Amino acid sequence: TPRDTTVYTCKVTDANGCTTEQPFQVNVVFPVVLNATATQISCYGKQNGAIKLDVSGGAKPYTIKWTDSSSEASRTNLSSGTYAVTVTDAMNQHQDTTITLVEQARIEVALTASVCEGNSYAFDNKELSTAGNYSATFKSVDGCDSVVSLNLTINPAFESSETTAICQGETYSFHGKELTKTGQYSDTLASTLGCDSIIICNLT
Repeated sequence: TPRDTTVYTCKVTDANGCTTEQPFQVNVVFPVVLNATATQISCYGKQNGAIKLDVSGGAKPYTIKWTDSSSEASRTNLSSGTYAVTVTDAMNQHQDTTITLVEQARIEVALTASVCEGNSYAFDNKELSTAGNYSATFKSVDGCDSVVSLNLTINPAFESSETTAICQGETYSFHGKELTKTGQYSDTLASTLGCDSIIICNLT
C-alpha cells in the first residue's frame, strides 16, 4: 500500500513473448485538515474582526462554504457573532469548524461632582457652572471610545445680614471682633457643604 500518490507501470507478456506496458496512478488521499485563526474585534461598535482559514490535506481543489454564503478563505471587517464554515475537497471529504468573534464591552464611566455657586467644573474642555447631566466620549488607552457621564450639582452660597444699633461708647461683638464704629462689616464662613457663607453686619 503506497503512502503517497504513486505512478505504477503494469507490464504484460503473452505466450509469444509480446509485451505491453500500461502506467496507472494510485492516488493516496489524506483527510482534510482545517485550521482557523481569528482576530477579535478591538472595540465596542467596531466591525474589524477577521478570520483566516488554513486548509491542507485532502484533494484539491477545495470548496469553502460559510453559513452566510461567503466562500472566502480570508475574511475581514466582521462584526461580532458566530461563523460556521464547511470545507469540501475534490473527493467529497469535508471538515467543519465554528469561530466566535467577541466584541469588547462598552466602556462607560459615571461621575458625580459638586461645586459651589460661582465656581465651575472642568469637563470635556468646558467649564460647567450649571447643574445637570452631561456626557462626553473619550478615547481609552487602547483607542476605544469610552463614554463618561457626569451628574453635576451646584451647591448654593449663603448670605445673611443683620442690622444692629449701638450707643456711643458701646461695643458690639461680631464674630470675634469688637466693633465700636458704625458701618458695614462682613465675615465669610464655610457652610456644611463647604461653600462660602457670608454674614453681613450693618452697625448703626
